[in-house]
Amino acid sequence: MDEQKRTEYTPTLAESKLLDVLLDPANRLKSVTELCTLAGIGRTTYYEAFAKPDFAEYVKQQTLELLKRAIPAGMNALLKEATRGSYPHLKMLLEMAGMYKESSDHNVNVIGFEAALKELVRRE
Repeated sequence: MDEQKRTEYTPTLAESKLLDVLLDPANRLKSVTELCTLAGIGRTTYYEAFAKPDFAEYVKQQTLELLKRAIPAGMNALLKEATRGSYPHLKMLLEMAGMYKESSDHNVNVIGFEAALKELVRRE
């Protein structure tokens, strides 16, 4: 079966205003009411927009593009702090590179422990 080529979603004017507000990092912790006020739209418009799968996907794609453009600056900031001696920044870089993995596995081999304890007692 041939796949249909999907056309890019074109948001309405109200959706475009909402998208501009949503993509502004300064607004990431704001409530729906505050976002709607900034966009100059009503809450109904907000919920109607997100009820459209194409709009939700469009917002997701635009957000990912914004993040992709921010990655180089973020990586440079991480590297700068790591070279200044910041352990959390260095740890994050090493984790991202796959060179460090924190383990919380604190299982004790009781059988081996008991045998080692008996050996220590025997030696005394």
